Amino acid sequence: MTHPGTITAIGMLCLFGSSLAQADGPSFLPFAHLHATTGFSSAQNDSFGALFPGSHDPDEADFSLQEIELGAKIGLHSHLEGFLTARLFLDQSDDPDAELEEAFLTVKDLPGRIGLRGGRFLNQFGLHNTSHLHSWNFIDQNLPHASLLGREGLVTDGAELAISLPTPHPSRLALSYGSPPEHRHGHGHGHGQEHHDEEGHEENGHGEADSEELLELTGDLFTANLSAELAHNDFHLWRATASFATAADNHGNHPELYGIGLAYNWREKGYSPGGRALLLRAEAFFRTGTDTLGATSSAIFQANHHLDLALRADYLEDPGHLRLSPAVTFRPVIASDSNPTSAHLRLQYNYDRPSHARDEHTLLLQLGLGWGSH
Repeated sequence: MTHPGTITAIGMLCLFGSSLAQADGPSFLPFAHLHATTGFSSAQNDSFGALFPGSHDPDEADFSLQEIELGAKIGLHSHLEGFLTARLFLDQSDDPDAELEEAFLTVKDLPGRIGLRGGRFLNQFGLHNTSHLHSWNFIDQNLPHASLLGREGLVTDGAELAISLPTPHPSRLALSYGSPPEHRHGHGHGHGQEHHDEEGHEENGHGEADSEELLELTGDLFTANLSAELAHNDFHLWRATASFATAADNHGNHPELYGIGLAYNWREKGYSPGGRALLLRAEAFFRTGTDTLGATSSAIFQANHHLDLALRADYLEDPGHLRLSPAVTFRPVIASDSNPTSAHLRLQYNYDRPSHARDEHTLLLQLGLGWGSH
């Protein structure tokens, strides 16, 4: 249940935002995305689900409808924007289901370089948490993110204050408070594995609790994220983040989450479109209570508009898991101002080496289709 203070904060923000929606005409930019995978894996049933703990990950090797995402960006005023996105998916019984992923209002460019956001949103935490499936460079979520931050990542029903700091280079501090939404976890994981929802209260079909569920955050959730950018010139950009979060978990503990991240982006033509590009990213997370460390790093080379080559390495300290994931992405159709459609094919191989089980090999082919605002 959402904290009363959260409801008050959202209400105040919405009232303030509605008072601004008067001068400029509104704009409505809808979008839609579909992602489905097929392939094969040496892991079967429950073992496959354990390798893919993220809620947007494939749940079966032979075929998986990861999700259909529908949403819109809504411009209400020069200082006020809305954002809404929902996902359609198949639940554990392969029946259609839906879930509201994000729905928030943003009041931006306020005096003092302040921005406010209220509603349901993906928290600013590190380099990746605010990314939706259609913007991922890999088919699945990285292991540390899904295992330490939660199957859905960090999501808040609440309010956020973002402050642009008076520093020589762009930097921003984002503070949020609220509570995690109660997700009805629709990720079946091969239909042989039972799951709790985000609150840890959902029972399986036999009325029994899953003894190996991931630790999920519940109750009051507070996050802080400091990000900074350094543009060496038009061709080289560095970005660093330091993050913190705390809340109760579904076992009644109060863990703290710490994260640091560093990214480097090189573009052959600088801020002009086209040309080759290279993106390097590395993040590390630490979770108290379980005292678990996780790290992920990736390199994405854009050879041209149509072809990306990527490599990711994930490490999770407890129970001990190493993953290597090379991927190739081909984009036959690219969205532009005159063409709202996009399409990609992504081939990815995962080599998993869990410390408590045998090595596993998975090969997946993903089809992604998009329409609307790019």
